[in-house]
Amino acid sequence: MGCSQCTGRSKVPMGEELKSYETSRNPVFLNIYDILMANYSSYSWVSVGVYHTGVQVHNEEYSFAGHRDTEHTGLKITDPRDTTWIHDAMFREVVPMGYTDKSRDEVRKIYNKLKSQYRGPSYNVLDLNCNHFTRHFLQELGIKKRFPGFITAVSDNAAHARYCLPPAFRRDLRDQG
Repeated sequence: MGCSQCTGRSKVPMGEELKSYETSRNPVFLNIYDILMANYSSYSWVSVGVYHTGVQVHNEEYSFAGHRDTEHTGLKITDPRDTTWIHDAMFREVVPMGYTDKSRDEVRKIYNKLKSQYRGPSYNVLDLNCNHFTRHFLQELGIKKRFPGFITAVSDNAAHARYCLPPAFRRDLRDQG
């Protein structure tokens, strides 16, 4: 792995280390996961791949995933960097996004407000995926830092070329049998 100075990746406090950071300015991090083995190829230096993201604040991670259960949200709260529920995901890096003055209760209220917008069946790889949610959630937390463009490059470009894609990529989960 190497040190954070060597890899360019930040060391982000977790668990007990994070308690000393809990103030009126709470740190917010974007956790990035590789979800395709192609991301690990020799071309990974170009930063183009398929990624899952989650927002870490108050030592909890908020993210969105699709499923077919129409009764439940696709939003999820987990321990930071827990990949047990994401098929073939591997933690890649963390990006410090800034600070929020929102308390844990205020963050949960934002999460609860967004539940109906991010239902499991509404997940669509091009139009409404985990990265769209994390960008929205960061805005709701008052984060002004620009969302890293490489994360959504594939879905953004594919959305523009959607009619050149196989039909399975043009439908959401409600249309799949």
